[in-house]
Amino acid sequence: MRWRVLKSSHRPSTIARSSGPDRCAYGITLEPRVNTSPCPGFVFLLRPRRVLSLHPVHCLRMTTPQPTEFNPVAGLAALIFPGAGHLVLGRTKRAALICIGVMGLFTFGLLIGGIDAIDSKNDKIWFYAQVLVGVPTIAVNHVHQSQFKAADPNNGYLRSGFPGEHRQVIDGQAVWQPLTQEQIASGMGPPNVPGLGRINEIAMLSIVLAGMLNLIVFLDALMPSPEKQARPKATPATNGGDA
Repeated sequence: MRWRVLKSSHRPSTIARSSGPDRCAYGITLEPRVNTSPCPGFVFLLRPRRVLSLHPVHCLRMTTPQPTEFNPVAGLAALIFPGAGHLVLGRTKRAALICIGVMGLFTFGLLIGGIDAIDSKNDKIWFYAQVLVGVPTIAVNHVHQSQFKAADPNNGYLRSGFPGEHRQVIDGQAVWQPLTQEQIASGMGPPNVPGLGRINEIAMLSIVLAGMLNLIVFLDALMPSPEKQARPKATPATNGGDA
């Protein structure tokens, strides 16, 4: 049995001990210390101290945390859009922080690498991680494939344009056509050029990191842990029975 000193002086001191499932701290009040040393200022011997009273100091009710839940609706919402899962759970502040963090990485990748940073045809391995961001990745990829790419005139392969080509719709199908010198001089060209070098890799990696981060968010929304509740303040009890 271990006791913790709450007050110690020449006045009556209180020692407390926690006990029971409710974590109630009980205290005993001891009589003042008496110095029996012949030399003032030095304590060599202390006369045994009598217990004056036993009283509760404070009592805290311990609550058992609820087990982790399984919420498939919140998990699905987290995969659709970053932060939507925690919005379903009612955790608005956390949802806003998640949206800012994930979409910040996503937007940064698009700003430095352009729309070519997301390409489900030519960069499939990267796209598998990028698609974890949800609807934003799917929407950007759809626009990239349908509005910025066209068929190669030789083999019909869907690709991005090269310098000296322009995108032209013939019989309902977009194909790449070579530009004349007059058209090149006037500034015509493909709507975008494939990104190359380190900048394009950094852009794709930034969106991949956004997808990995949203995967963690998805797991947290799918199996949410109970929120921490504020600890109740200790209620001091009135000392009684002091001699």
